[in-house]
Amino acid sequence: MQKRGFTLMEVMVVVSIIALLMALVIPILGRTGDQAKIATCRQLIASLNSSTEAFAAAFGYYPKDYMASWSYVASESGTNPEQCRRKSTGLLLLALTHCHIDNPSNGATCPCKGAGPFFDSIKLGDNTLRIDGKDFTSSQVNASPYKDSFIAFTTFGWSGSSGKPAIQLVDPWLHPLVYDEKRAFVNYKNNIQTSGDYEKTDYCGVVYVPGADYTTDMAYKRPFLLYSLGPNGVDDTDGKSTTSEISHGDDIGNW
Repeated sequence: MQKRGFTLMEVMVVVSIIALLMALVIPILGRTGDQAKIATCRQLIASLNSSTEAFAAAFGYYPKDYMASWSYVASESGTNPEQCRRKSTGLLLLALTHCHIDNPSNGATCPCKGAGPFFDSIKLGDNTLRIDGKDFTSSQVNASPYKDSFIAFTTFGWSGSSGKPAIQLVDPWLHPLVYDEKRAFVNYKNNIQTSGDYEKTDYCGVVYVPGADYTTDMAYKRPFLLYSLGPNGVDDTDGKSTTSEISHGDDIGNW
């Protein structure tokens, strides 16, 4: 007895059912993947927030978000504050990886009394990426507290003498995290600290409205902001949190 094959109509019905199931399942899988990344991002932000507070407790100040001698060239896309934000965690990472393992004799005279590193969970290609075409020169890396960053001495460092590759912190979507140190600027405005060019300018300049959002939005009550642009890769925090809309979109931060 000859077996009967599938008719064209039967094949088309089966293909249609498979396509329908894929259309239902793929978005669910995508959302599940994003939820896992969001959870991972929250853990990274929490860890970095604790590390930054530990640095401040050891040194008496928070890591800077801007280095005057580092190039923020006009040819790069975005405004100067946007360029600063994209590179801000390059400086934060140098500060948080400060330690005296390679120079133990410096620990006795360091304000941190030998403390550090404050963050060492570095996974290149996962939570850190090279900033393309950007290096820290030897003179920049040798500026305290960056000179004792283990990045400058380990395989993350460059063996040449002219500089060290700039490495930035990224979220699970590989977007650069934003670090905006505000305490020095706020202190300067309140006449608590009155010297130094760094203290006179809020370089990263994440915007808030004094007297409005500053008193109602927890993000701006902090001495520093540390946040991810979230799944959409758009900065929903800078300039978006207004008097009538205290919102950060899908940004994930330390607030």
